[in-house]
Amino acid sequence: MNKSRDKDDIDWSRTTFEGAERENLRGWRRLSFDEKLRANEEMNNFANEIFARRKARGEPYFDPDTGEFVPGRKGADASQVAESPADYPPTCPSRSNTHGEE
Repeated sequence: MNKSRDKDDIDWSRTTFEGAERENLRGWRRLSFDEKLRANEEMNNFANEIFARRKARGEPYFDPDTGEFVPGRKGADASQVAESPADYPPTCPSRSNTHGEE
């Protein structure tokens, strides 16, 4: 038998932008140093992949070394720009998988 949650059981302070941000910070603080370092490396790798993909396609991007905006090639074919979920790398491992095992 499923019991629906009572509205009084919900902490509505977590549903605001500020509340969600606080929850994210709490989650980040729970991570060990190694987990934080690994997450930071994964975010950096993902950002580098996005940068390389945009540069290769001639799309506009911000150069990560100089911070300058590069407008991209004029007249880039829109069909080359279209992305599908298959174009993206697999998602980052969950926090429960803290040892890099797959």
